[in-house]
Amino acid sequence: MAPEEERPIERWARSRMAVGIPSEIERRVLLESPRAMQPDSRERFWRSGLGVLVRMVLIVSATFGAAAVLSSPELGFMRRGFDPEVAIRVSAVCFALSVVFVLALLAEWWQTGRERPRGAFGVALIVLLPAAVTLLVVHRQTAVVPWAWMAPAWLAAILSVVLLLVLVVASHPVVEAADAPVLDVATLTPGEIEELLAIREQTLRFLADRERLAPGVVEQARHVPLGQLDTLDARQ
Repeated sequence: MAPEEERPIERWARSRMAVGIPSEIERRVLLESPRAMQPDSRERFWRSGLGVLVRMVLIVSATFGAAAVLSSPELGFMRRGFDPEVAIRVSAVCFALSVVFVLALLAEWWQTGRERPRGAFGVALIVLLPAAVTLLVVHRQTAVVPWAWMAPAWLAAILSVVLLLVLVVASHPVVEAADAPVLDVATLTPGEIEELLAIREQTLRFLADRERLAPGVVEQARHVPLGQLDTLDARQ
């Protein structure tokens, strides 16, 4: 007899990306139903471990770019670090990633109807400030730095200023709305509900054993109807 195929939620619960957030657990439980509205490939990527890693790299790339320049004894103030030529090249690569990041934010801003999401100003400043510091540090040097290597920092600074301007001038606040449910629980049969509740409890217990979830949540979840586990988020 062939072994039973592992469910997606079981693979997620065993992975390093598993989190003890009741609403996220409930979402993944509901996706186990054949009737659930499955996420598209783009959403699956950004929710995957690789997608989270890519997002983190893009967010911190400008900071790493400035750190590379500041770490050079000849350019910055550190006693040990990159040689100037290496520091400039590493910085250029980091700011090239920042340019991609800001362009992606601008594209998303346009596609979402020019909405101003929460934290947008902070994200723009995360790119602008390191780029400005890098340009000021390099500008102080007597040696001529090839313009091509500084172009990414200039582009990152300019585009982040553009992003700030469009957020202030041409944007409107994002309209807060609850995410569309992946599954209408009211359409399920009693047997389907019982099966999903069993999957939910098994997942909760597994995450509690991995210390990703407070043990008390497992007991509290027994009294929460299917589809309403998000009510326990505030108790985490």
